[in-house]
Formats: sequence, C-alpha cells, structure tokens
Amino acid sequence: MRVIVLLRWVLLFTPMLWAQDFVEGEHYHKMRHIKAQETPEIHYFFSFYCPSCARLAEMMDTYLYEQSSCMVYRHPLVNSQSGVALLRAYQILVDKQQGHCYKKLLYQFSPQQKVTDREILQTFKQHGHHQFAYWWEQSSATDLEAQMKSDGALVKEYRLKAIPTIVVVGPKGGYYIQPTKALSPDQFTVCLDYVVGLQAPRR
Repeated sequence: MRVIVLLRWVLLFTPMLWAQDFVEGEHYHKMRHIKAQETPEIHYFFSFYCPSCARLAEMMDTYLYEQSSCMVYRHPLVNSQSGVALLRAYQILVDKQQGHCYKKLLYQFSPQQKVTDREILQTFKQHGHHQFAYWWEQSSATDLEAQMKSDGALVKEYRLKAIPTIVVVGPKGGYYIQPTKALSPDQFTVCLDYVVGLQAPRR
C-alpha cells in the first residue's frame, strides 16, 4: 500500500517538477510581434504529411479535447493538390468526434499524391468505418479552400517556419512551442500546459 501511495505522489508531482525546468528561448519562445489579447487561445499548426505531427497527433488530441480549457483552433496545413479532400475528411472526423484511430488514417498519404474522394472513402471503408461515406455525402467542400487560404495567411502573420507548432496567445502576448532536441515528445503537452499557465495563471 505504501508503494502505491508513493507512486501516486510521484505521478502527481512529476509534471510540476518538469515545469520548473522549462526555459524561455529553449523550450518555448516569445513572439514579440504578436499583440496581447484578453482571452487565451491555442493555435495548433500541423500537416498530414509531417512524421513529427503524426507522432504527436494522439497526444495533442487528448490534450486539446480533454484537458485544455482554452479556445482551440486547429490549422491542418495541406497542399492545393490533395488538400481539399484531406481537409474535408478531417473536418468530418472532428465534427463527428471520431477517435484518433480514424484521424491517423489521414497521415498515410504522400504530399506528392493527388488524393481523390474515392481513395479517401475506400480507406475508411477498408478500416471498418462504414458510416463515413454517408457523412461524406452530407458534407460540403465549399468553404475548405477559403479555410486553406485563411490558415496560410495566419502562418505568415505568425511567421512560422516549421511544423508542428503550437501558438498560445493571451494577456502576455504570443508564445510558440515546437518539438526540439531540448523538448521531447513526452514533454510537449506538459510544456504547452505550462505556457498556457503563463497566460492564465491557475489559482
């Protein structure tokens, strides 16, 4: 029993010990050109063609859906050739609150590959998601190209140079976080939670 209690104590306080070690300029970075705003929000920039994004995807889903209290904006960056189909599929999965086991299917396509509607539907059918085809028919791609342009404009505004990147904007201005040698994937969401805490300190 004492061992179990001790283990729970270690698990409870480990994130706090890690948080003390996060250093601005090494693990997270100030965006001095971004103005402060009253309400904190998180912007998650990623790509279905990015191996690092694929590795972080499930962890980020868990944090953004289940742990974050901030407004969250997801910006999947895709190319014009296959982007609309992938973006349409992703939007369906988000709207229908589908699990990561289906979202990860979108990471299997090559950036050089022109992804067709048929290939998307076949992929989900092969993995047992028979309702996806119905949702696809009920969805619309009308606004997706506008979303792609809007996300691209935000990339320029934030002066992003790599993905995945998390931008946290709030009362203290803007900060961004990227996985680096100094910030392992296991620490990524812990660091993100720390930076969110800088914007809106917990009482």
